[in-house]
Amino acid sequence: MSHPMSLLFYVDNLGLGGANQTTLTVAAGLKRRGHDVIFAAGDGPLRARLNQAGIDFVEMPGVGSIPSWTATKIIFAAVVARKIDLICSNGFDCTMAAIPAALMAGCGIVPTYGGLYNPPYPHPWVPLANIFSEELSWELIHRFGWKAENVVHLIARIDGERFHPGVVAETLRRKWNVTLRERLLVMVCRQDYGKYGGVMALLAAAPGLKKKVPDLRIALVGGGNAADAIARSVRAVHDEVGDEFIVMPGAILETEQAYVAADLVIANGSRSALEAMCCGKVVVSVGSNGFCGVLTRDTVASFRRFNFDKGRLAGNPLGQPERLVSVVADLLADRGLLAEVGRWSHAYATEHLLVKDRLPDFEAFYARGLAMAWTTPGMRWRLLRRWLLSLVAFKIYLLKSRVEAFRGRDRVRRGEALFPPVGDLNPGWETGIPVRIRT
Repeated sequence: MSHPMSLLFYVDNLGLGGANQTTLTVAAGLKRRGHDVIFAAGDGPLRARLNQAGIDFVEMPGVGSIPSWTATKIIFAAVVARKIDLICSNGFDCTMAAIPAALMAGCGIVPTYGGLYNPPYPHPWVPLANIFSEELSWELIHRFGWKAENVVHLIARIDGERFHPGVVAETLRRKWNVTLRERLLVMVCRQDYGKYGGVMALLAAAPGLKKKVPDLRIALVGGGNAADAIARSVRAVHDEVGDEFIVMPGAILETEQAYVAADLVIANGSRSALEAMCCGKVVVSVGSNGFCGVLTRDTVASFRRFNFDKGRLAGNPLGQPERLVSVVADLLADRGLLAEVGRWSHAYATEHLLVKDRLPDFEAFYARGLAMAWTTPGMRWRLLRRWLLSLVAFKIYLLKSRVEAFRGRDRVRRGEALFPPVGDLNPGWETGIPVRIRT
């Protein structure tokens, strides 16, 4: 273990979103290795796991303006009171609030960013950041003046003690009234308007899937502000098919049981895809632009470039519901292939995705950040100047969005399919192994 560090992890909230679970998993792992860890976030269902890990909690206000000056004051007070060495923020909004606190307290800040397609404003520059998405790294380096040495790619984010093939899941099937003979598709995601398009892509294919696979059941696991709209669409599918074969159990903490209970996982984002792979499941990826491929040995490199989530990328030639129907039906018809790809999924996850096996890498990453000259005038001025540039660019973006909304133009909504950046980041629109089934 490296020299003990005092770390403050900061994420929006303790809801069930992927960024929150990733941050908590890393924080808990470092706590077990002897580091002083505190966790700042809005309260939520993951609070129980935080308490189990023995991590002190600093409650933060809900997301409001960016930056949140209330959040800045709370973070500053916590850093001073606990003599924090390093702030480990996650995402644009938390980092925007944390940088002023770091500057006032004289400590370092090392954020983690997931993926963001074609950001219209730059993330605030820092000398070191962990970025999951090669796409976002390309954007920051080629559009916004970052250097390659500012970026690392530590993609491990899953708790292997929770997500593994040995999880007992029969109880969950019984609770959902799904028999062992029925074929179960599971989608686990927030049911908000950021994920709505991916859910609707699955529902658009559901009647065709039920026709091809008569013993099919579908479980849509999650909750959010679009749950009622999704439920209405589910009822419409049931009316069309004449069979109530889709269940909506709401949000559950034991998502690992949902994955293991599934015959096939339909991933609507990166977190659910990677958790399902850790459970040894075949993953079919969808998003607001429809079906975008199966995660296999042939396709995983292109998925990784986009943080394992190509579902929101425009220009997708695979997105028709009929393609999703065909691929899922082909997979469910070949239990040998499901087993083969499932074994590969688990092997890939074991090598790349488990936080417990990468904790020395996270320690080295944060130790590298801690060793930087945060208190020198040159570093402080550069952080402040680039933070101000990001703030101005973000406010201009908001103003333009409001003007366009006032003029009646359609505003780009979060979750809408966007084109990937120019350059050498080819999305690689391959279907995967199922192509070879039919040829």
